[in-house]
Amino acid sequence: MAAVPPSHREFFVQLSKGRIVLVYLGPSLELLDLRLQKGASPGVSVDDLQGFALNSKGRELRKAIERLGRSCQGELEEKLQKLTGHWRRTQRSAAILVATVATRPAPRVFVEDIGSNTAELSWELLEESNEGFFEVALFGYDRSSRLRDGHDGPSLAKLGNFRVEGGHLARRFRLQHLEELRWYRVKLRMLAPQRRWMSEWSNEVSFRTLSCGAARAAGRLVGSNNFLVKSERLLRLCVDDSQLEENATEIERLKVQFVRDLFGTAGSQSSEVATNNLLDARYCQRGWPDFVQHGARYSRPPQQREERLRRMRLAIAAEELYGSEYPLQNAWFQGPFYYEETGMKNMAKYFDNA
Repeated sequence: MAAVPPSHREFFVQLSKGRIVLVYLGPSLELLDLRLQKGASPGVSVDDLQGFALNSKGRELRKAIERLGRSCQGELEEKLQKLTGHWRRTQRSAAILVATVATRPAPRVFVEDIGSNTAELSWELLEESNEGFFEVALFGYDRSSRLRDGHDGPSLAKLGNFRVEGGHLARRFRLQHLEELRWYRVKLRMLAPQRRWMSEWSNEVSFRTLSCGAARAAGRLVGSNNFLVKSERLLRLCVDDSQLEENATEIERLKVQFVRDLFGTAGSQSSEVATNNLLDARYCQRGWPDFVQHGARYSRPPQQREERLRRMRLAIAAEELYGSEYPLQNAWFQGPFYYEETGMKNMAKYFDNA
């Protein structure tokens, strides 16, 4: 765990009638105890914390403490103990502060293998950590402007922040869905869980994507993988004869092989046809039947029979990989085969708790 300065393991909340409540925190900035101040100077006020601020949980706790301030002196200590017990049962490991000032040195970032719509990031740490994750910030320059050192720069827009998978062990990240022949800037920092500490932002690196022709000449071909999400790429693998991605898990390999064995052939359709069908599926808003039947409710034109069979293979593969529920829905408004992994997990937890 990251060390927290002693002055930030304890602060006080001022109540009415001059009463003061001390808040004691653990090493992960979680609540340990609440006590009514007696005697000596209380130390640091909640409004004067240096380098930290209350997060949403901390603000919730502060409001609860202030509500107890309406109680008489005799009841206040008892109610503070009850609040402490309830909080530790329901919010045991929740940090109540977040860092507002960087306390770790910045990573060093490098950009390499730049293509027409992708670029690879790598980085080095000056101070290793056994917890945390990395956040990437991407900015894009106006396509009509060129980067000129020593002059007023072109307009710059923030394109988003991305959390890198792999936690504190991650050292690479691929930027995808970039535009060809456009200037970008990128930087990175490291954050602790619940933002208990954070590093400085890294050096900003500028780079320009290649044209499609230059990317092909450099051996960095533009492929459909950069335009399909992971669920769509796995479904395509179930019906064509291309190879699995290197970072595919063993479970994903087994599932794809099972579906291929179920169909009896790996190359039932070309990658181009499967990709076009998957992109067409994004327009279908009523689940896989709408996709298979080309949006028609009753008609089954004979000339579309082979196309319906190819689409049915994708629907069967989707049910084998993700169950029968999701292909009937349109949870992300991108058709029946678009699954966002983190969102799927959150949705499952929501329905389990409902």
